[in-house]
Amino acid sequence: MYPSAGMYSTSFKRQNADGTTQWASYNCIPPPPFEGLVPDYFRTGSRGDFAVSSSTVVIPKKIFHEMGGFPEGCMWGEDVDLFSKIALKYPVAFSREFGAIYHLDDTGRASTRMPPVDYQEPFIKTARTALMKGEVPQEARESLNEYIWKIESRRAVYNLRAGHPETAQRILKQCTPNWRYNENVKWLLLATLPTPLYLYIRDMRRKLIRMVRKKH
Repeated sequence: MYPSAGMYSTSFKRQNADGTTQWASYNCIPPPPFEGLVPDYFRTGSRGDFAVSSSTVVIPKKIFHEMGGFPEGCMWGEDVDLFSKIALKYPVAFSREFGAIYHLDDTGRASTRMPPVDYQEPFIKTARTALMKGEVPQEARESLNEYIWKIESRRAVYNLRAGHPETAQRILKQCTPNWRYNENVKWLLLATLPTPLYLYIRDMRRKLIRMVRKKH
């Protein structure tokens, strides 16, 4: 139905440990019963759930081989790298139709593992190279920078928690999203604090959140 698309994907739900389910959050895709080309793939990924997940995607064999398949030697992030490389070159078709359940209580999930603080997801290099070479249309550059920030900010937080504030600052300073400007400044300020003080603030915040949840 969408011959120009490089990928085809559907929506999914998350199942929590208590058995309850919730729909994925697609902030920049029209509401159900939408089916069509994703208006802005990278903005969707930076502001909510990614429009494409490994459990719900179909990629034409020709395009899969054109992109070189999944990169080898990666601890994780290889699926994001492939999907994003496709989205840099082709439209992405998406349907709000339910296609899969993501079990959060599954102990074998890759997302439950903590990445090494020096691990950079493979798509970061791919994206920055594309930006530097002028391969990204002007109207998509801001969205892609937001997308980079979402991925790299996690790495900055890991470094901050591990007691490497200088590395966290360096990572954050390389990110230039307009939409996330205030949040970027917040993390930069936190990265200037001594690690024990940062951890104390983090733990106090978590306690306050748990207290508020218990009251409600």
